[in-house]
Amino acid sequence: MLTRYAYSTGGIFLVAFAIAMMVRCNLGVNTLSGPPYVLTRRFPGSLTLGQYTVLVNTLFILIQLAVLRSRFKFRYLLQIAASMVLGSFIDLSNIMLSWLEPVSLAERIVLLVMACGISAFGVSMEVVADSWMLSAEMTADAIAMVTSFRFRDVKVAMDSAILLVTVTLCLSFFGNPFCAGEYSGFWDCMTARAPGVVVGMGTIVSSVLIGLLMRFTDPLAERWLGKLLK
Repeated sequence: MLTRYAYSTGGIFLVAFAIAMMVRCNLGVNTLSGPPYVLTRRFPGSLTLGQYTVLVNTLFILIQLAVLRSRFKFRYLLQIAASMVLGSFIDLSNIMLSWLEPVSLAERIVLLVMACGISAFGVSMEVVADSWMLSAEMTADAIAMVTSFRFRDVKVAMDSAILLVTVTLCLSFFGNPFCAGEYSGFWDCMTARAPGVVVGMGTIVSSVLIGLLMRFTDPLAERWLGKLLK
């Protein structure tokens, strides 16, 4: 059990590291990091990206309580610890990557693809470890549990809803749906020419590519865990 939790924690670190890489790319963050990233840009110096991520994950846990009610199990509260670990790793990764300043669009795209690969392997590690999961996945699982919808369909609907929330926050705070800096046009946001891009090429690519890459990272992560458990 300790090995599984340690393995899952390693996966959470990889997910956090990938989030920090996407921030440095400035091509747009992944869907779940959208609201926390908007808040850090709107209220600089208040809380870190990791701390806002913990708060957003706490909201997910409250949604689970409302959905599951008596079916909510005490062990599900481990999500709080997992969220705090994720938030801490995000802030640590931002410090580790503070030197990273990609210049060309090609460099940014290469880093984006690398971030998607790292995130895919991290999520695969979490899944095969079968220990603790992050709040977003647990919320999707809770909704699927009490409805007739499949987990995959609920996850897509949740991601779409979170993206809509992100776009709404950007419009409310910055007057445009894509970036938290000076808006200079759609294409500039897609190619990292605008500062503080929240919704961009990276958001679109990560929503598709991470799932595709997990077809390859799932068996690899399972093989690694199998070796550790021997």
